[in-house]
Amino acid sequence: MENSVKIKNLSLAYAKRNTPVMVGVNLSFETGKTYAFLGENGVGKSTLLKAIAGLIPNEEGNILLNDKPLKEWSNNELSKQVAIVLTDSINHSMLSVFDFVAYGRYPFTNWLGKLRKKDIELIEDSIALCNASHLSNKSLNNLSDGERQKVMIARAIAQETPIIILDEPTTHLDIRNAKAIFKLLKLLSTKMNKTVLFSTHQLSSALEISDELVIHSPEEVRQISPRDYLLNKELQFLLTGE
Repeated sequence: MENSVKIKNLSLAYAKRNTPVMVGVNLSFETGKTYAFLGENGVGKSTLLKAIAGLIPNEEGNILLNDKPLKEWSNNELSKQVAIVLTDSINHSMLSVFDFVAYGRYPFTNWLGKLRKKDIELIEDSIALCNASHLSNKSLNNLSDGERQKVMIARAIAQETPIIILDEPTTHLDIRNAKAIFKLLKLLSTKMNKTVLFSTHQLSSALEISDELVIHSPEEVRQISPRDYLLNKELQFLLTGE
């Protein structure tokens, strides 16, 4: 199966600092699979995800999307390939949920941004997938933190990209809603054939739904199957201290 993303000898540094956060990283992500990024705070999970999404430059090495270097993709082309959900606050607080999720369709609309029937259906379906249909007409500033998180995920789904990247997608969610989101991420890969990359501190859920784990330590970034992780006492101690 063709790899949707390949990372070769990648080195990254924190923005505004010249301190390397990771050096010589090699990873590969296949279409239709789910990958959990795990590790302590500050080891570079978010930085790596942002680099894969094209939001920050790499110091050395290459990120390849369908064998084409990321830097050779235009912003519009990339927005049709990769959707990203960050933990940043939503700036468009006066918009309705429907209008905010509709932003996910703009890479595919004409220069006037006019939504077609297909676009409207995709927006409604994306909101429904996140169990947020009852929120469609509410403004973003009237939502709880957990509801906003669902809406941001809905926008990424509406973007209809083959790759979805999520930085701690269950932040602010209670246990029931967090489980629903993890179930949704698995559905996106298995039923909709998307490549799903997400960071999380919820190890048990990551082991349950992920095809592979990307484990960050101060020394290296390692890609490993959940089964092999469960056989590796060193990595278990790294993540849990036990």
